[in-house]
Amino acid sequence: MKTLNVGDYLLHRLQQAGIRHLFGVPGDYNLQFLDSVIAHPEIVWVGCANELNAAYAADGYGRCHGAAALLTTFGVGELSAINGIAGSYAEYVPVIHIVGAPASRAQQQGDCVHHSLGDGDFHHFLRMAQEVSTASAVLTAENAVEEIDRVIAEALHQHRPGYLLLGWMSRQRRLRCLMLRPRHLSIRTPQLRQLLLLPLNAYWLLHSVLRYWPISLLRAGNCNRRYLHFVNCAPSPPPRY
Repeated sequence: MKTLNVGDYLLHRLQQAGIRHLFGVPGDYNLQFLDSVIAHPEIVWVGCANELNAAYAADGYGRCHGAAALLTTFGVGELSAINGIAGSYAEYVPVIHIVGAPASRAQQQGDCVHHSLGDGDFHHFLRMAQEVSTASAVLTAENAVEEIDRVIAEALHQHRPGYLLLGWMSRQRRLRCLMLRPRHLSIRTPQLRQLLLLPLNAYWLLHSVLRYWPISLLRAGNCNRRYLHFVNCAPSPPPRY
């Protein structure tokens, strides 16, 4: 029987879903989990300039690979990323948003800690995230196995973001082991990959039409100078996948 702590279990499930890179920004509430990310042999940490940048990077990765993961810190970090997550929700891109949060004990006691609103309610930002997530969970050592599996599987099935709130734990609780149960989480298909890339491929096709057809139109005398200027100034198409 193989055992893992909560963070390592989550990383194992992300790996099973085909995710090999984790985008995000370090913060004091996610540093403990980030140590596990850095030590992981298969998942590579990709630090970004800010959370919104990381969210859009994860969105692009999810379009190319079928699923993606994002790591931010509680409150200020996750709020900075919510526009990118909302875009992934609107365009059916499964991004697993992992948020490092204050210790469970501090949340239960309603302590006044930084990054919170100081009113003892630690679910303000969770409720905001639920509006642009297909599934969400507040993780504890007791429910981590079931909730991690549920949120990731639902995100992959619905092709929309999932939200996981991972509270900081003391060293003793962090080392609490969880039994690794076999479960196949990777349900990505070539059809899903092509669906996520439709906007890019459509833009490439449109650009090709605008770029090369005007030669024939000009020869036929059916193109004015403004149209020719617009086509010549059009940006280069994105790479094809």
